[in-house]
Amino acid sequence: MDKDTWAKRLTLLIFLSIGLAAFFPAATHLLAQPGGQQRVFVPVISNEDGVGGSAATPVAGGRVYGLLGRLDQQQGARFSYTLTTPAGALYGLAGETPAVEQQLAALARSTPASLVKVWGEVTAGAPPLIVVSGLLPTETAGTTPVPTGAVTGASIPVAIVRFDLVNLHSEPSESSARTGAVVRGQACDIVGRTPAVTWWLLDCADGQEGWIDVRLVTAQGSTAGVPIVTSTVESATPVVPPTPTPAQTFKGWRMEMFANPYLSGDPVALADVPQIDFDWGLGAPSPALPVDGFSLRLERRMTFSSAFYRITAEADDGVRIWVDDQLMLDQWHGSTNQIYTTGLNLSGAHAVRVEYYESSGLAGLRVQFDAQSDALAWDATYYGGTTPGGAALLHRREPRGTNPLDYNWGAGSPAPGQVGVDFWSARWAGQFVFDGGNYVFRVRADDGVRVWLDGQIVIDRWHDGYKQAENRFIGVGRGTHTVTVEYYERSGLALVTVWWTRE
Repeated sequence: MDKDTWAKRLTLLIFLSIGLAAFFPAATHLLAQPGGQQRVFVPVISNEDGVGGSAATPVAGGRVYGLLGRLDQQQGARFSYTLTTPAGALYGLAGETPAVEQQLAALARSTPASLVKVWGEVTAGAPPLIVVSGLLPTETAGTTPVPTGAVTGASIPVAIVRFDLVNLHSEPSESSARTGAVVRGQACDIVGRTPAVTWWLLDCADGQEGWIDVRLVTAQGSTAGVPIVTSTVESATPVVPPTPTPAQTFKGWRMEMFANPYLSGDPVALADVPQIDFDWGLGAPSPALPVDGFSLRLERRMTFSSAFYRITAEADDGVRIWVDDQLMLDQWHGSTNQIYTTGLNLSGAHAVRVEYYESSGLAGLRVQFDAQSDALAWDATYYGGTTPGGAALLHRREPRGTNPLDYNWGAGSPAPGQVGVDFWSARWAGQFVFDGGNYVFRVRADDGVRVWLDGQIVIDRWHDGYKQAENRFIGVGRGTHTVTVEYYERSGLALVTVWWTRE
């Protein structure tokens, strides 16, 4: 390489160093002095205690949905555009496509500075860069009067849809009229709530507005200022729809069929079915029903011998299961043949109710209550928060599944009424017989999981998100060994599967 080329590169390096030091003095001071005033971070939905917060270290590959901030244009800096959030977080911005880049340029030239919401992927850096896939201008601060009790433009929280297809409703009730539908990953403003904070009122960028069950979305941002929107639906005492007096004696499941996906009105057909094992494909269970947009309610009284029962449901689309009016499984959303599992101890006679709805496309429903005849292999303890320990929420013996440990709770809870759907953890310990030799241990989990064999750590994937992992343990001795599994669920879907095979 000649001297002129070396000189040009050295000059460019010096120029970049001076530019970065001039543009990011607060950020670089923060790295050297923890007491600095400006913080540079990317948002996370929650911290270890389940309270909204922020992370000091950017996480490459993370995403932001509707992140609110002030858009500014920079000259001679690393990024042409930056976003500053109300909390003081600083981001560089770059358009994912030329069209997005042009939109950034147009909004950045506006006076006064624009308030925008940004969607995109975060990459690590100082400041972190958001590769913007979409942005939406909001009202400029100080130009539009804000109604009393409304959420201000600088603090509107966003709801991120957690499932493939979810209906919006005219009232905070599944039985109310459908006003639209949202899809996984879609972000909508939260503009109202019910007094008990069980439903959000959403305002979406595509013009849709309606109510949604809070369990079907993830809230991003502070919801403390969301106004209460009164509704006659929630203020009334919830009433379980009365079961019509049957005109016949049902030997199996009494199946009521509704020509809408809300279980509303009178059923258009009845049937007596011996078991819940259906695959309707693109059809429906009765000519009286449409092939899309129907719902079912199945009820019967069942007698159980004393045992731990694993409840398994496979549904396309939504399914809910009650035992004696205790909600055991709640997956009331669009899906594609998803399989959910939970369990409980049962003995004697119990009333069981299954509800199902079909949105569109293929339709199918299977539900099983399987007594676990084998010895209860696992000593299970459930805790609040994402770190196993402290006061236990629930302690019980549980059987092994198809794999030694095998649960998929979806968006539900392992023990409704005792353990929440999010922000909980668990520890399972069991004694298992091994032949001597080398073993491969494997896990699937969402979120964190750890596995020990006789107190020796085998797999450690203690972080958020879905993961598959395996590790080889050489020289397991013949005989009985203790396997311990720890798991935590932060938010979203919940599942954990652990198994091992001898080489």
